[in-house]
Amino acid sequence: MKQRVIFSVVAASMIGGCADGGSGGAQLGQIAGAVGSVVGTQIGGVAGQIVEATASTVQAAGTEQASLGFAGEREAAKGFDAKIVKSGKLVDDPVAQAYLDSIVRNLSPNRKNPQFTITARIINDPAFNAFTPGGGYLYINSGLISGLENEAQLAMVIAHEIAHIDEGHISNTRLTNVAAQGAGRFAEIGLEYLGLGGGAGRLAGTGAGLGIKALQNTFSRSQETEADKTGFDTLVASGYDARQASRTFEIIGAAGGPENKLTNALFSSHPMSVERQQALSALSLGHGQGKHGGRDYIDRMSGVLILTADSMIEQGEFVAAEKIMTRARAASGQNARVVYNLGRISLKKRSAGQASLEAAIAYFEEAVVINPSFADAHHALGMAYLEASNKDKALQSLRQYVALRGGSFDRREVQGLIDSLEQRV
Repeated sequence: MKQRVIFSVVAASMIGGCADGGSGGAQLGQIAGAVGSVVGTQIGGVAGQIVEATASTVQAAGTEQASLGFAGEREAAKGFDAKIVKSGKLVDDPVAQAYLDSIVRNLSPNRKNPQFTITARIINDPAFNAFTPGGGYLYINSGLISGLENEAQLAMVIAHEIAHIDEGHISNTRLTNVAAQGAGRFAEIGLEYLGLGGGAGRLAGTGAGLGIKALQNTFSRSQETEADKTGFDTLVASGYDARQASRTFEIIGAAGGPENKLTNALFSSHPMSVERQQALSALSLGHGQGKHGGRDYIDRMSGVLILTADSMIEQGEFVAAEKIMTRARAASGQNARVVYNLGRISLKKRSAGQASLEAAIAYFEEAVVINPSFADAHHALGMAYLEASNKDKALQSLRQYVALRGGSFDRREVQGLIDSLEQRV
């Protein structure tokens, strides 16, 4: 099922961008059909049938691309969004989503040429990325939200993506340059989506990055400049600090860089990050200071920051995770999960001689004080005390864990450890 969703998303994103240039759409459709048959045969089974069927759909649509436009863009985007929703990659955080919706509402009255009602969603992916398939839909990765500093910067990202939609960049984009890359590149995109290509990595799980990259790489230099300018105007008219526009691109450029197109759709085409940053900085001259929303931003997005840090810890990106959690702690303080994550990071860094066991224990102790019913923190604390040869405190924490998680899958294992400790002289 995951493979079905992922490959179909590629097709949806490509179809959504073929509003102009019927010959380009037809060429892409022919490529899709040919490659779909080859790739489908190579993969075999249900996945292969999915590839072939999806490619046939693209091939059929390729002969009708000239009639797309805003109406066709909307329908393609709705299909894209349905697959994103079903993929399980959306962040389920009502507080963060309500905050994101409020930013969209702040920006909406000041849009230059509104074509659609905007629907913004957060995708659980640590990569710095934001993208739109058009039709009023836009998506922001949890990694990008975690890397930004305040509400004004996120508002600039949203305003930029909205500008692509309102200026008709999606419905008017030609995909002839994508088609011209030939069957090999189309197959590469499909295989990477299915998790079978060498470049899949973090993006295979998202089910969005590569197809959107293929689409957004067709944006011209003038379209990107226009989206920056239109987005900036919307930002300022909505009362946000104009200076945060250039700072936004500075942060994204430092994290991904203009050459890192796999993780940074905002910089997937010209002009490069430094040029765009400088242009936005010049535009901000003469504007008064608007709102930032820094502390409120970190507090309202704390769940997203924690989610991103969890992913980074699992991937071994401890420095980046620690930076995010330190920012979250400074803003909200009394968040047991944030402090617990700092303890986890300390344990990971300890193996490299960069942190102490005592530091981890201190974090876990703080976490259980903040939230006495936080079972995972009790478990981590018990294991840390056990490593520190403090049997009594280890027993206390592990017993509390079992009491809180009586039905846990590891209950028998932890209870066995408790029994063993109790028998020691």
